[in-house]
Amino acid sequence: MANRPIGDLAHSVRSDVAAIVGDISALAKSELARDGAKIGFGLAALTAALGAAALAGVLLTVALAEALVALGLPSWAAFLIDAGIVLLLGAAFVVAGVRAFRRMEGLKRTAKAVGGLLSAFGGRGPEESPSQNPAVGSSVSESNS
Repeated sequence: MANRPIGDLAHSVRSDVAAIVGDISALAKSELARDGAKIGFGLAALTAALGAAALAGVLLTVALAEALVALGLPSWAAFLIDAGIVLLLGAAFVVAGVRAFRRMEGLKRTAKAVGGLLSAFGGRGPEESPSQNPAVGSSVSESNS
């Protein structure tokens, strides 16, 4: 092995890394396939629970409106108040959802790991994207002038 040219060693390392990545991918696929049925059943159960909760929500809003009518409000006012409460609740959920999505960080650690692997083999990592590379940015801006 000591007499092998550097090019052959680099090719051997690249093929070994490709085999490792392939093996990791196959392992992840097999784990997901095994858990696929469990995930499917869990999603079905959660969907059924969401449907039951939605039906209960409709019944509760009608009950609230009927209670307001029993307290002496006209039915149109009771249902209008009821609809306003539901809309405010929906708006609160929209705000909470948007905030949750804005806090998402993406796959920073994965991108860093893949970028490190690429840069180890002479590729360009995610920290050197063309938009952040001054040499590329200047050539693009110069061609547009």
